[in-house]
Amino acid sequence: MNSLKTSKIKTLLSLAFGLAFSSFSQANALVIDNFSDYQYISDVGGDNSATTEGPLAIVGSDLTGATRTLIAQATGSDFHETAIETDNALSISNTSQSAGNASVIWDFNLTDFTQHGNAIMLQVLAIDIQSGVFVEMIANGSSSSNQIAINGAGNLYVNFSDFDDASVFQGLRQFQLNFKGPVSWDAEFNVLTATTPVPLPPAFALMGLALFGISSFRKYQHN
Repeated sequence: MNSLKTSKIKTLLSLAFGLAFSSFSQANALVIDNFSDYQYISDVGGDNSATTEGPLAIVGSDLTGATRTLIAQATGSDFHETAIETDNALSISNTSQSAGNASVIWDFNLTDFTQHGNAIMLQVLAIDIQSGVFVEMIANGSSSSNQIAINGAGNLYVNFSDFDDASVFQGLRQFQLNFKGPVSWDAEFNVLTATTPVPLPPAFALMGLALFGISSFRKYQHN
């Protein structure tokens, strides 16, 4: 009888853990860029023109034939600088009087993003102001997410359905990020992926159930 009860408890624990951790897993998440391929650009204000660097063939991506182009445009007069750097993170910085614009463009072989999720996720590692910085995402050069506020560190999710035309994600060749903010804004970003947002509350509830089961099982074993 004891062995039968033990077997049932183990089965329940296994199911609880399986459900909990499957909730955390991302269904075939597609890495657009992990920013491990080094690239740098800076633009000094005063001539109203932007500086472009690339396209650079990158390997830190799950996309085939992926290249990355950086575009920076500083505002203000001479020595008002905007810089973009990728070195295991995407860093954007502005000098004290520049409210620069920064763009990152990826071109790649035709890819169905809907096979990997229903949203774009951009990880915000750090930002030095709490409001006023925005990112616009553009798919295939035409379908826009419109401007999205970046208010702090964390994972920023943008659903495909939030774009002007979500159908473009079934056959994507280009993706673009446009950043803009006030004077002297700086920020750092990490992995950019196509994924499905994790339903955190149900996942944590299931993990709690699993942990409760372990505690009960241990008490049962000692009785």
